[in-house]
Amino acid sequence: EDVDGRRGTKGGAKTSGRDLEAAQQSAEKLSKLQPLPTLLSNFDLDTHVGLIQRLFKEDEKLVEMHSRLSSGGEKEVAFWKNYFFHCAYARYEAGLSIDEIWSSEHHGFGRQGHGS
Repeated sequence: EDVDGRRGTKGGAKTSGRDLEAAQQSAEKLSKLQPLPTLLSNFDLDTHVGLIQRLFKEDEKLVEMHSRLSSGGEKEVAFWKNYFFHCAYARYEAGLSIDEIWSSEHHGFGRQGHGS
C-alpha cells in the first residue's frame, strides 16, 4: 500500500475487496499523520541516500523486500516514500505527537549524520 492509500494492480486487474480494505486502512493512517511535511509530500530520494545505505547495512529483510518490490525509477521513489511514511506511523502508534514524528530532531529523514 502506498502513502496515498493505493495498492498496485498488475495487468489492469480489478480492485478486490481486500485491496479496497487495504486502501481504506491506508487512508485512515494517512489522515492521522496530516499534514504531511514537505519532506514526505515532495519526497526527494537523493536526500535520503546516506540513511538508506545505513538501513540496508542493518536490515537484511529490508534489502530482500526492496529487491522484490522496487525496480528503480518511480517505483524506487514510491518504495522509500512509503517506507518512511510507515516508520512515521509506527512512531504515531508508539505515542509520539505529530510534531515529534515530523521533527528532524527525532529521526534521520534526509539528514545524513543522524539515524532514525
